[in-house]
Amino acid sequence: MSSDQVANLVKMVNQISSNAPTRGHEETVQFVTQHLKKFWAREMKRQIMEYAAAGNSDLSPISLDAVKRL
Repeated sequence: MSSDQVANLVKMVNQISSNAPTRGHEETVQFVTQHLKKFWAREMKRQIMEYAAAGNSDLSPISLDAVKRL
């Protein structure tokens, strides 16, 4: 996957996190995790998990916590 594609995934998950209903950190992380599981393709999830595992810091705290739960 190209760096542009990864950047797009990062942007997407951060947008989902910022637009999720605000119910506190834990509930928002759960919401985002469920959204990713339900709507993202397996390959998209694999790539964002690899990106997060590599220690990249462009993910918001909520996005990072959600990706770690995939």
